[in-house]
Amino acid sequence: MISCYHQFPASDKYPSGSILTVIGLLGILFSGSTIYFLALRRIRLSHCQNLFIINVAVSDVLVSIVGVFRGLGIINGKFVGAPNNTTTPYCVVYAISLYTFIRSGMLALLPLTIDRAISIMLPLHHNSIITKRTCGFMFGATW
Repeated sequence: MISCYHQFPASDKYPSGSILTVIGLLGILFSGSTIYFLALRRIRLSHCQNLFIINVAVSDVLVSIVGVFRGLGIINGKFVGAPNNTTTPYCVVYAISLYTFIRSGMLALLPLTIDRAISIMLPLHHNSIITKRTCGFMFGATW
Protein backbone atom coordinates (compact mmCIF):
# COMPACT_ATOMS: atom_id res chain seq x y z
CA MET A 1 0.00 0.00 0.00
CA ILE A 2 1.29 3.43 -0.91
CA SER A 3 1.14 5.97 1.87
CA CYS A 4 2.32 9.55 1.40
CA TYR A 5 1.15 10.85 4.75
CA HIS A 6 3.95 11.09 7.28
CA GLN A 7 3.37 12.39 10.77
CA PHE A 8 6.39 14.60 11.50
CA PRO A 9 6.99 16.15 14.90
CA ALA A 10 6.55 19.91 14.79
CA SER A 11 10.27 20.58 15.30
CA ASP A 12 11.36 18.18 12.52
CA LYS A 13 8.86 19.18 9.84
CA TYR A 14 10.30 22.47 8.65
CA PRO A 15 14.07 21.85 8.78
CA SER A 16 13.79 18.60 6.82
CA GLY A 17 11.53 20.28 4.26
CA SER A 18 13.98 23.16 3.88
CA ILE A 19 16.92 20.82 3.40
CA LEU A 20 14.99 18.76 0.87
CA THR A 21 14.02 21.91 -1.01
CA VAL A 22 17.61 23.22 -1.12
CA ILE A 23 18.96 19.85 -2.30
CA GLY A 24 16.23 19.67 -4.95
CA LEU A 25 16.95 23.19 -6.20
CA LEU A 26 20.68 22.44 -6.40
CA GLY A 27 19.89 19.25 -8.33
CA ILE A 28 17.74 21.20 -10.77
CA LEU A 29 20.46 23.86 -11.16
CA PHE A 30 23.37 21.49 -11.75
CA SER A 31 21.55 18.93 -13.86
CA GLY A 32 19.87 21.71 -15.82
CA SER A 33 23.24 23.30 -16.52
CA THR A 34 24.50 19.91 -17.74
CA ILE A 35 21.58 19.70 -20.14
CA TYR A 36 22.17 23.29 -21.27
CA PHE A 37 25.87 22.84 -22.00
CA LEU A 38 25.54 19.45 -23.68
CA ALA A 39 22.36 20.05 -25.69
CA LEU A 40 22.44 23.75 -26.50
CA ARG A 41 26.12 24.68 -26.40
CA ARG A 42 27.18 21.53 -28.31
CA ILE A 43 30.19 20.45 -26.31
CA ARG A 44 32.32 18.18 -28.47
CA LEU A 45 31.59 14.66 -27.29
CA SER A 46 30.30 11.87 -29.44
CA HIS A 47 26.59 11.95 -30.19
CA CYS A 48 25.91 8.86 -28.07
CA GLN A 49 27.86 10.19 -25.10
CA ASN A 50 25.89 13.43 -25.17
CA LEU A 51 22.63 11.52 -25.42
CA PHE A 52 23.48 9.23 -22.50
CA ILE A 53 24.66 12.06 -20.24
CA ILE A 54 21.60 14.16 -21.07
CA ASN A 55 19.45 11.11 -20.29
CA VAL A 56 20.97 10.89 -16.78
CA ALA A 57 20.60 14.65 -16.27
CA VAL A 58 16.92 14.64 -17.30
CA SER A 59 16.09 11.88 -14.84
CA ASP A 60 17.97 13.79 -12.10
CA VAL A 61 16.02 16.97 -12.87
CA LEU A 62 12.73 15.06 -12.65
CA VAL A 63 13.67 13.53 -9.27
CA SER A 64 14.76 16.97 -8.03
CA ILE A 65 11.46 18.55 -9.08
CA VAL A 66 9.52 15.94 -7.13
CA GLY A 67 11.83 16.53 -4.15
CA VAL A 68 11.25 20.28 -4.26
CA PHE A 69 7.48 19.76 -4.30
CA ARG A 70 7.76 17.45 -1.31
CA GLY A 71 10.10 19.81 0.54
CA LEU A 72 7.87 22.83 0.00
CA GLY A 73 4.93 20.93 1.41
CA ILE A 74 3.00 20.91 -1.86
CA ILE A 75 2.98 17.14 -1.64
CA ASN A 76 2.03 16.88 2.00
CA GLY A 77 -0.87 16.08 4.30
CA LYS A 78 -3.70 18.11 2.79
CA PHE A 79 -2.73 17.72 -0.86
CA VAL A 80 -1.57 14.13 -1.06
CA GLY A 81 -2.20 12.09 2.05
CA ALA A 82 -5.34 12.21 4.11
CA PRO A 83 -5.00 12.60 7.90
CA ASN A 84 -6.13 9.03 8.53
CA ASN A 85 -3.30 7.54 6.40
CA THR A 86 -5.56 6.72 3.47
CA THR A 87 -4.25 6.85 -0.06
CA THR A 88 -5.45 9.61 -2.37
CA PRO A 89 -5.07 9.68 -6.18
CA TYR A 90 -2.48 12.45 -5.83
CA CYS A 91 -0.45 10.23 -3.52
CA VAL A 92 -0.46 7.41 -6.06
CA VAL A 93 0.67 9.78 -8.85
CA TYR A 94 3.42 11.15 -6.60
CA ALA A 95 4.69 7.72 -5.59
CA ILE A 96 4.60 6.27 -9.10
CA SER A 97 6.37 9.29 -10.60
CA LEU A 98 9.01 9.33 -7.86
CA TYR A 99 9.78 5.61 -8.18
CA THR A 100 9.78 5.80 -11.98
CA PHE A 101 12.18 8.76 -12.06
CA ILE A 102 14.54 7.20 -9.51
CA ARG A 103 14.66 3.88 -11.34
CA SER A 104 15.09 5.54 -14.72
CA GLY A 105 18.03 7.49 -13.29
CA MET A 106 19.68 4.26 -12.23
CA LEU A 107 18.93 2.61 -15.57
CA ALA A 108 20.21 5.65 -17.46
CA LEU A 109 23.69 4.96 -16.14
CA LEU A 110 23.75 1.51 -17.75
CA PRO A 111 24.15 2.58 -21.42
CA LEU A 112 26.76 5.15 -20.42
CA THR A 113 28.69 2.44 -18.59
CA ILE A 114 28.43 0.04 -21.53
CA ASP A 115 29.63 2.74 -23.91
CA ARG A 116 32.62 3.60 -21.71
CA ALA A 117 33.49 -0.08 -21.15
CA ILE A 118 33.49 -0.80 -24.88
CA SER A 119 35.59 2.28 -25.59
CA ILE A 120 38.17 1.17 -23.01
CA MET A 121 38.26 -2.54 -23.83
CA LEU A 122 37.83 -2.30 -27.63
CA PRO A 123 38.94 1.21 -28.63
CA LEU A 124 39.49 0.40 -32.30
CA HIS A 125 36.09 -1.26 -32.70
CA HIS A 126 34.07 1.23 -30.65
CA ASN A 127 32.61 3.09 -33.63
CA SER A 128 31.54 -0.14 -35.32
CA ILE A 129 29.90 -1.53 -32.17
CA ILE A 130 28.23 1.64 -30.82
CA THR A 131 26.40 2.93 -33.89
CA LYS A 132 23.56 5.45 -33.95
CA ARG A 133 21.12 2.54 -34.15
CA THR A 134 22.64 0.83 -31.09
CA CYS A 135 22.72 4.17 -29.29
CA GLY A 136 19.04 4.79 -30.05
CA PHE A 137 18.09 1.29 -28.94
CA MET A 138 19.92 1.66 -25.62
CA PHE A 139 18.42 5.11 -25.06
CA GLY A 140 14.89 3.84 -25.75
CA ALA A 141 15.36 0.76 -23.57
CA THR A 142 16.20 2.84 -20.52
CA TRP A 143 12.89 4.71 -20.60
